[in-house]
Amino acid sequence: MKNLTQRIVVTIVSRVLFSTAILIAGSVSSFATEEQSAIVCRDQMPQAARMEVARRLSTITGLPDLTFDEQGYLRLGTGDSSAGSLTARKLLRQAISGNTSVVLEDASNRADVVFAKVLRASWVNKPTGSQRVFVVLIDFLDFDRIIGDRAARDSFNVGWALLHEIDHVVNDSVDATEMGIAGPCEDHLNKMRQECHLPLRAEYFYTLFPRIQNDFKTRLVRLAFDASDPVNRKHHRYWLMWDAALVGGLPQERQLALASKR
Repeated sequence: MKNLTQRIVVTIVSRVLFSTAILIAGSVSSFATEEQSAIVCRDQMPQAARMEVARRLSTITGLPDLTFDEQGYLRLGTGDSSAGSLTARKLLRQAISGNTSVVLEDASNRADVVFAKVLRASWVNKPTGSQRVFVVLIDFLDFDRIIGDRAARDSFNVGWALLHEIDHVVNDSVDATEMGIAGPCEDHLNKMRQECHLPLRAEYFYTLFPRIQNDFKTRLVRLAFDASDPVNRKHHRYWLMWDAALVGGLPQERQLALASKR
């Protein structure tokens, strides 16, 4: 079937889950067929970025043939796997065969994107029978600016970020609204991390690193991940850190006040 392409424009959505509108130029397929997938990259996304997303998703899901085809559509490959996360495989299968299109866009080095975020979009000159559409903006450079424990880095990369945004779309899940908890969306991802034998994200909000920061050029923040050893019943905490002055998304005043008391 010949691809039906339309330009899309992101519209303002009142729900807390989605962000302020921006204009999206370019073309993507307006619906998925048996030959297509509902998850597709924008034409402007570099091949290296597509390969990085596919590699991370392959590791998480355990699907060795997962890839993006020449048109940019996500393909999970044939067969199943006993490795990786069953929950992640189910989420991706539901997403690529669903009635909602998810368009991936490279948003590297954008100040308004902290790792990744999803935006509600709409079709320009909407064709009959077209799907709902969302755009996932990914700042690949932000992930290069993370430092910390290897175990925590395995639990927080571009693959996990994309699954987080897809879970928002597919399951209508929401993020935490208070300190100290992971929130419904990350609870879903923590189940996937558990299936991959990785540390679990302890909370949704990152906090300022608990040391005096003498200038405003560097604002170190940290994010906690927890794991338990079933043999000796010991608890392990792992940390990620990054400079929020570079990555963006400095905590709000209320969060800063709460973080200073921790």
